[in-house]
Amino acid sequence: MKIRMKMSLLAIVIALILTHSVYAFEFDYSEIFENHGLVRLIIDVETGSILKVNKAAEHFYGYTKDELVSMNIKEINTLTPEETEREWNAAANEKRNHFRFRHRLSNGEIRDVEVYSYPFIHEGKEYLYSIVVDKTDEVALAKNLEKNRLITTFLVALIIVLLLLGSILLYISKEKYKKLAVYDYLTGAYSRIYLDEWKKKTLSKRRCEIPKICVVLLDINRFKYINDTFGHMIGDKILTIVADTLKCCIREDDLVIRYGGDEFLLVLEKVTQDQCKKIMNRVESELLSCKTFEFSISISYGIHEIKDDMELFDAIKIADEKMYEMKKSASEDN
Repeated sequence: MKIRMKMSLLAIVIALILTHSVYAFEFDYSEIFENHGLVRLIIDVETGSILKVNKAAEHFYGYTKDELVSMNIKEINTLTPEETEREWNAAANEKRNHFRFRHRLSNGEIRDVEVYSYPFIHEGKEYLYSIVVDKTDEVALAKNLEKNRLITTFLVALIIVLLLLGSILLYISKEKYKKLAVYDYLTGAYSRIYLDEWKKKTLSKRRCEIPKICVVLLDINRFKYINDTFGHMIGDKILTIVADTLKCCIREDDLVIRYGGDEFLLVLEKVTQDQCKKIMNRVESELLSCKTFEFSISISYGIHEIKDDMELFDAIKIADEKMYEMKKSASEDN
């Protein structure tokens, strides 16, 4: 009998110890929830009502515990139902274990948060155990980094565009000055500079291939008088007409060069002096038939064929002498 009483007493003591341990465990768990440093919420899945919060939630949101448990999660989450659904789908597609929401605090401030939600069933009803982590500073930093990245990308792209633009402008400038060096800006004829380049790079080769090359030096009669009497605009117009007429009367491979002032030089290939004379007769005829002005446009010219090893400018000098002989003869006839 005494043994039975002792065993019963021992069983009661053990039961009390186990019961106390369970209560102690439950108490410790509640303490963990209440005092945890992260925001913790328990939410009714069906209604969205906030059922339980910890101290960190009070501190973060700026509401009292009683105020929070009287609120619905929709009053805190600023995303619309459509945006919330999109975020749920995005989390599922990206296999994330959290959602990215924007929560409103009691002072109206909006904070970027990550919500880690874990569903559980209690007495046949579904709840969410949610841990809220403030990510506002990280989101702001990420936005600033992205902004800086975009600015850097834009600046790099701008620098590249400016470099390309600079290269294009430099190329255009080079081409422009090259063209100015090659062509006379007023008449479109080749320039004296081009003649020097042509002599260095082309003439020696062309003379081996083409035995007959003639030069014709010409100028416009009474050009100074025309300039002084009718003005430089008329003089420029006459220079242009003469240059265009020369271009029309020669072949594509021949050269029309504005040699200086009102002087033009023709370099003609595969022609004799007699053939040059026929070309110049045609030029004279075309100019005399020009009715643009109240006076006629006439020219004087000299022709010389480059023979053997004669230098180009020696041939031009001889053509120049012949031109002045023609001009002198025309003056004596008048």
